[in-house]
Amino acid sequence: MPTDWPSQLSFALSSSQKLWYRHLAKRAAVSVILRDGVDGIELLMIQRAAFEGDRWSGQMAFPGGKQDPCDKTIQAAAERELLEELSICAENFQCLGRLADVNARSHNKRQPGMVISPFVYYANSPFEWIKNHEVAGVYWIPLALFSHENRDALSVYGRDLPCYYFNDKCIWGLSLIMIDGLVKQFSGLDH
Repeated sequence: MPTDWPSQLSFALSSSQKLWYRHLAKRAAVSVILRDGVDGIELLMIQRAAFEGDRWSGQMAFPGGKQDPCDKTIQAAAERELLEELSICAENFQCLGRLADVNARSHNKRQPGMVISPFVYYANSPFEWIKNHEVAGVYWIPLALFSHENRDALSVYGRDLPCYYFNDKCIWGLSLIMIDGLVKQFSGLDH
């Protein structure tokens, strides 16, 4: 990977797709934090805490959540959630841009889905976090994990869905859609 990958990625992200109906839907945002690790680029993921009745309990995700009325922009929602969940101030990072919006469809056909906007940040210096009650664990995951030879399958609702395993943690669903978009952006950079 070139040493100037943050600036190249920032340029590539400038053309990411924003769903045209995003202002009509419920909104959420996540922070995808990248750093230069010992063995290459790593991304920060959380394992959600287990709560009864929460269908995403214990799953791997990016820090983030729903947009609140106090959030002036959808990026402000991502940054507020990052501060709430991990006590991390996004001002300490370089915002590289955003990945394509992801449509999270509701299983209930009568309820509208939600548009999730992933914002990508570069951490060019070490930082610490303090997880809140919503977070069971925090992990730096090598981006190299997300290659075709490591791809696995997870049976959900009688269907095999793509996933990856980091140690015993399964990464799939919306988070994997975002990671696939990130990997695609990296594949277009000069090497």
